[in-house]
Amino acid sequence: SVEDIRVGEVVKQDITVENGKVMSYRVRLNISFKYHPEK
Repeated sequence: SVEDIRVGEVVKQDITVENGKVMSYRVRLNISFKYHPEK
């Protein structure tokens, strides 16, 4: 399982626009975490 998320870095952001209005946002992240295999 993934536990202990340490750092998140926003790498890229974008939006979609329809009829002059923002319809959605997207964010690409780099995440640092510890991995603990299931026992």
